[in-house]
Amino acid sequence: MRPVLFTATLAVGFATALHAAPRFPFPRNGTYRYGTKVSASAMTVTGSEVQAAFGAWKASQLDSSGIYMRVTFDDPATTVSEGIGYGMLILVYMDNATNNTKGQFDKMWAYYHKWSNIRGVMHWKINGFSSVAGQNGATDAELDVALALLMAYKQWGDESYLTNAKTLIAAIWNSEVDKTARRLKPGDAWDAFKNPSYISPAAFELFRQVDSNAWGELIANEYTMLDANTSKQSSGLPSDWCDAAGNPVGGNSSLQFGYDAIRTPWRLALGYSWFGHPQAKTIEARLLGWIANAPISSKPASIVDGYNLDGSAKGSWNVATYVGALGSAGMTDSVKSQAWVDGCYTRLRKGADGTGYFHSSLKVLYLLHMGGNLNNLWEAPVATGIAQERSVATVHQANRHLEIFPAGDSWLRAEVVDLQGRIRKTARSAQGKLEMELGHLPQGTYLLRLTSREGRQERTFALFGN
Repeated sequence: MRPVLFTATLAVGFATALHAAPRFPFPRNGTYRYGTKVSASAMTVTGSEVQAAFGAWKASQLDSSGIYMRVTFDDPATTVSEGIGYGMLILVYMDNATNNTKGQFDKMWAYYHKWSNIRGVMHWKINGFSSVAGQNGATDAELDVALALLMAYKQWGDESYLTNAKTLIAAIWNSEVDKTARRLKPGDAWDAFKNPSYISPAAFELFRQVDSNAWGELIANEYTMLDANTSKQSSGLPSDWCDAAGNPVGGNSSLQFGYDAIRTPWRLALGYSWFGHPQAKTIEARLLGWIANAPISSKPASIVDGYNLDGSAKGSWNVATYVGALGSAGMTDSVKSQAWVDGCYTRLRKGADGTGYFHSSLKVLYLLHMGGNLNNLWEAPVATGIAQERSVATVHQANRHLEIFPAGDSWLRAEVVDLQGRIRKTARSAQGKLEMELGHLPQGTYLLRLTSREGRQERTFALFGN
């Protein structure tokens, strides 16, 4: 009998779906704690290029039936669990008053849960809304879904997301991790070879914050394997598959930097953006060294969809999946790679083919990350300006008293918003310091929204008991 893992908390998520305003509405255009992002000159502060890609992805890939929503695969009659992971990440980061994605997120999570197996992970391939086409889990999907749930908890403030994330993370550890070796398995039913692009250091770091298992050891072990895998060839390219020691494995079709390996640079770059992992920077530096001396150097339009491990071209098409992956690698080197990041971002939004399931899904995620909109919502965002990429004020908090100092000589409006999106306190200063007393508000987490002619800034803060 299949256990019911999430039913009680799932209902809570639906009950609040129509009422919770996002704490971090798109676009944020923030900076990351480590590395770089695309220059302001190469993007718009309104996020119009990301919004356009998001709209195209929704129109071509989303399919809904009742309380369920899925991301259609290359064969539109089917869905793979990997696509649900992409979809949930996209929806949690794209929410704002216009996109209103929370209800869609909940439907997609319901779909994942409906098709989970006895171990609590989703069967990797489903026939529409009707039956299982491919049994058992694929670990990359679980990692992205659990990460999306953790971010949903911070985005919408619903405790059920955190509860469900913890349950799924425990299921991942129990069924998709080799607990003796502290290594990731590619699925819950097999462990013959390893896939470098499944390794998600950013997700692992957050898992260790909410789960007591040895995720720190797993991070170290996976970086050791990735380091070995990418150092075996002068190009620094990861292979589609490898053994536990990092040696590329498989037939001629697997001994390449192909579609199975393509997400590796992006996942490493995200780990660096959020947590500054030095191992990620070292591994990406090998890849960037190859890029600097390859025909694609300074020419993102020359990137093709596949390379042999010696760096020679194997593919033929300039697609979003490869342009964004190789562009995101440059985010780990703010000194040498800014022009490369900017060029890849421009090509990603203007020229690279972004049609089809894989390209359209990853295009949105790459644009979000490279533009400063795939922030770690578990820490206060840095300079989350919307109208301009700058802080409009400095805030000092002494529990229930806020002192707000404008960054410029300008008027300032402050709003305190609760998790239901209701404005609970407003204040305005024509010039100089603004103070707010919040003794009347109940204990909890709130959003502070600051607006001036300098721009707009948002941050969350907590109030404790009186």
